[in-house]
Amino acid sequence: MLEAELTLLAVGDQSDNLVTLKALLRDAFPAARLLTTASGPEALEVAAAEDPDTILLDVVMPGMDGFEVCRRLKADPRTKEIPVVFLTALQAEREHRVGALQAGADAFLSKPVDELELTVQVRTMARIKAAAVAKRDETTRLATSVAEGELLLAEMARLAKVGGWQVDLTGRTLRWTAETFRIHDLPASSRPDLGDAIGFYDPDDRGRVAAAVQATIDTGEPFDFEARLVTATGRQKWVRAVGNAVFQAGRISGVRGMIQDLSERKAHECEIERLTHLYAALSQINQCIVRVKSREELFREVCEATVRYGGFRRASIRWRDPLTRQVLPVAHAGVHEDALDSVEAGADDQPEGHGPVDTSIRAGQASVFNDLLEAPAALPWREAALAHGLRSVAVLPIRFEGKVCGGLAVYDSEPGVFRDQEVALLSEVAVDLSFALDHLAQEERRAQAEERARVAQAETVRLLAAAERSRETLLSVVEDRKEAEDEVRRLNTVLEQRVLERTAQLRASNAELEAFTYSVSHDLRAPLRAIDGFAGVVVEEYGPKLDDEGRRLLEVVRANAVKMARLIDDLLDLSRLGRAELRHGPVDMAALAQTVLPEVEPDPAARERIEFRLGPLPEASGDPALLRQVWVNLLGNAVKYSARTQRPLIEVTGRLVDGTAEYAVRDNGVGFDMAYAGKLFQVFQRLHGPAEFPGTGIGLAIVQRIVARHGGSVRAEGEVGKGAAFTFTLPAGAV
Repeated sequence: MLEAELTLLAVGDQSDNLVTLKALLRDAFPAARLLTTASGPEALEVAAAEDPDTILLDVVMPGMDGFEVCRRLKADPRTKEIPVVFLTALQAEREHRVGALQAGADAFLSKPVDELELTVQVRTMARIKAAAVAKRDETTRLATSVAEGELLLAEMARLAKVGGWQVDLTGRTLRWTAETFRIHDLPASSRPDLGDAIGFYDPDDRGRVAAAVQATIDTGEPFDFEARLVTATGRQKWVRAVGNAVFQAGRISGVRGMIQDLSERKAHECEIERLTHLYAALSQINQCIVRVKSREELFREVCEATVRYGGFRRASIRWRDPLTRQVLPVAHAGVHEDALDSVEAGADDQPEGHGPVDTSIRAGQASVFNDLLEAPAALPWREAALAHGLRSVAVLPIRFEGKVCGGLAVYDSEPGVFRDQEVALLSEVAVDLSFALDHLAQEERRAQAEERARVAQAETVRLLAAAERSRETLLSVVEDRKEAEDEVRRLNTVLEQRVLERTAQLRASNAELEAFTYSVSHDLRAPLRAIDGFAGVVVEEYGPKLDDEGRRLLEVVRANAVKMARLIDDLLDLSRLGRAELRHGPVDMAALAQTVLPEVEPDPAARERIEFRLGPLPEASGDPALLRQVWVNLLGNAVKYSARTQRPLIEVTGRLVDGTAEYAVRDNGVGFDMAYAGKLFQVFQRLHGPAEFPGTGIGLAIVQRIVARHGGSVRAEGEVGKGAAFTFTLPAGAV
């Protein structure tokens, strides 16, 4: 129903309340016709004369209260179908709601009235009334049509035997009129017998039909039933069959009757029932639009209401990801989602490969396939849909802030379901959903603006307080200006001296650090090389003279010398990270991660065992060489600690979060206890002994140092026996 066609009646004795309510209605429905009354008797007269689409009724009124007005409205045949919405006060809401229900009210609104809730309730009530009126008119038309048809059929049966039949029990013959042959799609030259005639009925109804005919033959009792019939050409029909016994010489000699095709009437009844279900679904969806406060919950409840109250086999919503531009599933009800991803999404860039949702989003309008068996465009995904009992589908585009961003797909198991009325009502669902999404976005922006205003107000108060303190301080400074100037000069002299001293200390510290680095690089490595070398000579020259324990001890000496050298190298690397100058630039993190894996696991056979999943990674901004070391350490740990699993799995993912690039490396290895997670990034702190997994315990400390120098952070999550995940953030590259 168009808003320009709406007539709304507001009833209440408080003029201020009526003015406010009328203003809200005018904002929500600028083209609607608005009526107001100040008393119950006047409201009854206006309702009977104007037939409004919705009545907004106050509870407390002098003379005749809202409950009595509602009871009289519902008792009057002229006004009983007009929806009544009570306006209840919060302090007496429960009492008023109970009284309203007893009086026959259709809905409630709490004072003060919320504009969104008022808009949704009025729309819903107007649609409910329109559906009730349409159903009443259709029922009246059908009743009139059926009555006229039955009179005409009776007249034709009396004069021309149209739609008539007769069974002669003496000769066991069956006679049909021309109309009866037409109903069964048989040529008039056919010669069916009674068994053939009963055989045309649907197997589920055939036993009941045969029993009714046999009862008339046996007892003379007439029959009158409705049943499904399958014609000679395979068409399904609903028919009404009426039969009476024929008596001759006091005995039943046959059965005579008529048959009427009810298919059109049944189709209208099914259509009315389906539209009734759709209106119920629309009402539920409008209620959840008012109640739900998040987009995810709204999508889920819309799908559930469409299936539960609309009687459809499946409903789903797909939404376009703003980053990848992919149309992804976000909610569904009915047939399981995973089985139909390919159906809804499409297979390629050819028009006939697009799924129904993708087609609707691309076109920006409703997409309807009323019979998947006959739609050429449905060929690539027809088999998957039919396998899940889906025969027809309608998709309605969902708009967000003026742009088509998603689609609501509604499936049914029968062909030809989505006619103009059904598509129009489902389009209203999509429009209401788009309205709700815009409203949620506006509410979120409003809440953010209020929070910013609150913070700004708090900051203003703080600045005013600081300004007041500064003013008081300034007054004190002015009074002692001479002493302050002298103190400032003295402090400047002291500060300059301290800066010079601190600069000299830093230079000395840097010199000492460089000397220490040189000492470690040369003076400490030389003895370690000597230890390893001489131990090797002893093993080679005197090995045969030593027992097994002696040779083992020498190998321990050599191994520890190598380990000490590795520790020195790692410490030097860690030290250089704090002094090295960063060279910022765009870094392709996906390419880095892809090239590092062969380096950390050079053995092709061992690498073949690893299932390496590399998802899309956003570009980062930083030093490529240092960031490559991050991937080396994290992927190296993942390979090392998952090597003992039967099927190692390493997964690398990334995403953008508020302008920051976030990356994660997950494995299914030995994991760790989260109680000790704080030790992971400390130098020489290891949660596994060297006998289990080799290493120096510095790799993760290096990762943390590199990430911190880029202004990011790193965290670890894990569970013993179930793997570990390391997540780090960096400044994002160009988007």
